Amino acid sequence: REAGAKTLMHGYSDPTPALDLWNDLCASVIASKFDNVIISTEELMRMGEYPLAATRLAEFAAIAADRGIEVTVIAYLRNPQDHLQSWHNQLVKMAKPVAHFSGALQPTDTATPSATAIEAIHYDYGRALAPWIAAFGAGRIILRDYDQARRSPTGLFEDFLGVLGLSYDDSLNKPQGDPNPRLDDRLVELLRVAQGAGLPK
Repeated sequence: REAGAKTLMHGYSDPTPALDLWNDLCASVIASKFDNVIISTEELMRMGEYPLAATRLAEFAAIAADRGIEVTVIAYLRNPQDHLQSWHNQLVKMAKPVAHFSGALQPTDTATPSATAIEAIHYDYGRALAPWIAAFGAGRIILRDYDQARRSPTGLFEDFLGVLGLSYDDSLNKPQGDPNPRLDDRLVELLRVAQGAGLPK
C-alpha cells in the first residue's frame, strides 16, 4: 500500500507502517529459539511490480543485515502459461474485477497496474525476481522448478524440505484435500461475465 499498490488481496487493512512491521519481524527472528525462520506468501512476488516496494525491500535487507539476520530467498517458478491461466482462474474465483484472459494480459501504459489486468510480474519472472536479487544478491536466491517438483503427490513437500536440508516422511501432517481447488476452466468466462453483470450468486 505504501508503494502505491491499490489492487491488493490479503491482510492490507493493517495500518501499521511497513518499517514497523519489518522491525517487529526482525526482533521476533532474533528472539526465536530456532536457528531458522520461514516466511512464506505469494504476495512477496509482487515487489517487482512497484518500484517503491523494491526500494523499500533493499532498505529492509540492510536492516536485517545490520542485525545479523542472513536471508535466503526460495522461489518456485511455474511454466508461465500454466501460471497465468491458474492466476486468472484464481482472480475470477475470488470475484476480482478482471478482464477476459487475453484482455487481462494487455500491458498498461501507467505506472500503476490496471485493476482488471494481470500484473507483469506474473509473466515476467525477471521483473519479479529483480528486487530480491538487488536486495540480497544472486547468491542468496534459490530457484526451484514448480512443475518438476509437483510430479508426485508429495513432490512439493519433498522438494521444499530438501532445500532446507530436511527429509520428508509420511508421518508429517499434510493438508486434507486441496486447500484451494481450481475453478472448472469451462466455467471461468461464464462466471466472470456473471460477476461483471452483478448477477446474484
